[in-house]
Amino acid sequence: MKNKKRYYTANYLLLLLMASTSNATTITYGEIKEFDDKDNVFDLNDLYIRNGKIILKSGTLETNSTVITDFFGESGNVTVSGSDSIWNNKNTLNLGVINLHTRYTKTPSKSGIDILNGAQVYTDKFSMGNYRGANMDEEGQYTLNVDGKGSILKVNQDLTASSFDSNRFPIGIVTINIDNDGVIEAENVVMHDMDINYDEASLKTVLNIKNNGLLNVKEDVYFAKNFGNADPDTPSELNILSGGKIKAKNFHAGVHKVWSDNSPVSLLISGQNSSIDVAENFTTGGNLRSLLTVEDGAEINAKNIILGTGDSATVDPYAINSPHPTVIVTGEQSKITAQNHLILGNNVNHEITIADGGMVSAKEITLGKTKLLPSILGKSTLNLLAGGNVTTHKINLNKDSNYFNAVIYHGDGGLAGELNTESIEGFTGKNNYQFDSDKLPIQAGLVFNYQNDNDFSPNLINTINVVKNNTNTITFAGDNNLHSGIVVINNGALKAGNQNAFGSRVDIKNFSQFDLNGFGQTISSLDNRGVVKLSRDNQTQTHLNIFNGYKADNGSLYFNTELGGDDSKTDKLIINGDSTGNTTVYVNNIHGKGAQTETGIELITVAGRSLGEFKQSGRIVAGAYDYTLLRGGYVPGTNYKNWYLTSLYVEPPVDPVDPVDPVDPVDPVDPVDPVDPVDPVDPVDPVDPVDPVDPVDPVDPVDP
Repeated sequence: MKNKKRYYTANYLLLLLMASTSNATTITYGEIKEFDDKDNVFDLNDLYIRNGKIILKSGTLETNSTVITDFFGESGNVTVSGSDSIWNNKNTLNLGVINLHTRYTKTPSKSGIDILNGAQVYTDKFSMGNYRGANMDEEGQYTLNVDGKGSILKVNQDLTASSFDSNRFPIGIVTINIDNDGVIEAENVVMHDMDINYDEASLKTVLNIKNNGLLNVKEDVYFAKNFGNADPDTPSELNILSGGKIKAKNFHAGVHKVWSDNSPVSLLISGQNSSIDVAENFTTGGNLRSLLTVEDGAEINAKNIILGTGDSATVDPYAINSPHPTVIVTGEQSKITAQNHLILGNNVNHEITIADGGMVSAKEITLGKTKLLPSILGKSTLNLLAGGNVTTHKINLNKDSNYFNAVIYHGDGGLAGELNTESIEGFTGKNNYQFDSDKLPIQAGLVFNYQNDNDFSPNLINTINVVKNNTNTITFAGDNNLHSGIVVINNGALKAGNQNAFGSRVDIKNFSQFDLNGFGQTISSLDNRGVVKLSRDNQTQTHLNIFNGYKADNGSLYFNTELGGDDSKTDKLIINGDSTGNTTVYVNNIHGKGAQTETGIELITVAGRSLGEFKQSGRIVAGAYDYTLLRGGYVPGTNYKNWYLTSLYVEPPVDPVDPVDPVDPVDPVDPVDPVDPVDPVDPVDPVDPVDPVDPVDPVDPVDP
């Protein structure tokens, strides 16, 4: 059995007098007292350290209550070291609790407790760096270290640190370090709860848990609970590193009413086996300058998680680049896991980025929940970048229309992260999104901007505005019959993998492709400044139905048609509203042999005003027939609003005769030299004619 001794300081007579009146022990005037007897119990009753130090190397120290510095300008420390050292404090252990400000001083107050090398400290309550009264410029530095395997601070009730409820100015730093398998246990933990009315207050609060250190809390942890109107450059930091852990029923960080651009809250969880494990609710991010980073294999696990919650109604929402809570999950096996619900943005703007092996998973995920004031300005953003992973059964985007924007940005130009969910559900209110205007919100958005081609399989429900960027091809393979959002294709191709995959309105920018891929689609309207393809390969009879209008600005349409007579199998564009603009039509013949048409093959039907012009590209030929795309109305049985392919029989040309081989040319004869001409003879005068002789009378014949 240990011997119990009562300790008296060097000021023996003074302490006898104090003991007789107040039954207390005071260490002052820079006194250092060591206890080193593991078989003894050192009973100090009520302990006050006001400029002094106690070192317990072995043995048991017993106190009723303890105060280590309660005025500015004082310094005090207790070191409890070794597995044979135990300190039992029955009531409250106060470290740097300033209750009075009657003694003004500019001398910093500095005090601490070191629990080292397997030492054990037990107390009913623990209070540290708490201010009830302070004068301007008075400064304090208060530190608690629990270091080494077996080292423990066990608090039966609440551990509080950095609390303040006066109208004066505390300045300083409060630090708790749990290191090398050290442990702190408590019923509840509250750190940095400051009800401050002046922005010159500058009190930094730091909690470091590393190298397998553990903060084990039975009920609730509140870190950076309230800043009031503190100095905006004074941060609160929670660092969980190298296997450090927090275990609690509930965890809250930076959750409070926001009055201004307040002091930053930094939560860093880094390294394999570093974690916050919560049985019920994990909430963080109400402070506008809060940053939660989960990296390099660290984890957060809870039943329900809210990232970004608070009240930011009084912050100027119109400020450009206004601060907002931010979460980063990066590095292989870094995880945020909610067994039930994960909410991103609850009455406050919020942004989360998941990349490079980071993972976020939950049964259900909601972006943009509780109404934000002013409601039209709430923003909740999820950035899913290369190597990131989001896994959930369902995602809600601005389901109750309370937010200005609730958007998933899938990629930032590189490779895609993995988005694994059965469905994404948008809102049911009025859709104000206009893709050509930066003034109106996207409201509920899904923005694709990655390089690789892939299938996108989640079912899209209600109003979700989709924006497709980058040059890749994305195939919508889910059941989107209930999708009513706007689809904007800025680049690349968006392809159907199912019927009715594209919502209400489709807008195609220059050179982009809207590919039905052989699946019939019904949409509200189409703005075609790119390419529309209906069927794939050798397929025909794919129909694009447009409830309202079709508008084109030098867009293109590709039809597959089995060219023949009027009843030929063909793709069709059916416009129930008006058509406007110019469209180039390409027709691919699918095994058609050609035939004479009477009314023509109807490609395009327009029920409203037919103001658009559809012009064919190149010749359309099948067999001996040449087809022409014409507006109806010129042939009986056709409607002038519609567009038809009509055929004309063309006589096949006569086979040409083979040409005769040419004869080789004869060599030419050399020309003869010309003879000099002879001078002409002078003409002779003509002779006068002779007069004719008179005829002689014939002689009579002689008789025989």
